[in-house]
Amino acid sequence: FNELKTGFDSYKKQNDARLDSLEQRLGQLESGKPGANSSPEDLWKLGSQAFEAGRYNDAVEIFKRLHTSFPTHDRADDAIYFKGQSYTNLKDWEKAIGAYQQLERQIAAGTVKMYARLYFAALAAQQLKQCGEARAYISIIKTKHPKSNVLRQANDLDTKLKNDAKNKAKCAA
Repeated sequence: FNELKTGFDSYKKQNDARLDSLEQRLGQLESGKPGANSSPEDLWKLGSQAFEAGRYNDAVEIFKRLHTSFPTHDRADDAIYFKGQSYTNLKDWEKAIGAYQQLERQIAAGTVKMYARLYFAALAAQQLKQCGEARAYISIIKTKHPKSNVLRQANDLDTKLKNDAKNKAKCAA
């Protein structure tokens, strides 16, 4: 009988701990804020929800935590990309460029995100009136990724940048 009681007590203790952990995780997901022990999947979900809700400052922090805490996770590169997109939506162009440059160092050439990263880096440079830098990003798209799905948009932006280059109010560099 003592053996049965000891086994049951051990089982109950393990189940109680598991339930407490699940309740804590559920509360965290419902609050929209990551907890200390958030998994990469939880961080991705919370960051995506913040991004979709237009809470870009929250999204930046959550995506940053995902890619720094779990740098080898499948979603780490996506987190860096969406951190850059969040900065773009916040019109924080320098940080957006930094995020896209960080992503460039981490992902292999030839992925769709690479093309998008270069294009959004060009847009951010344009907003900073750094037309030369913006055109350099576009040049990479044209030479290294001529069949990318953003080539048409990059060409349109390049045409605009060429015209803006004559206007110091639009292009400082």
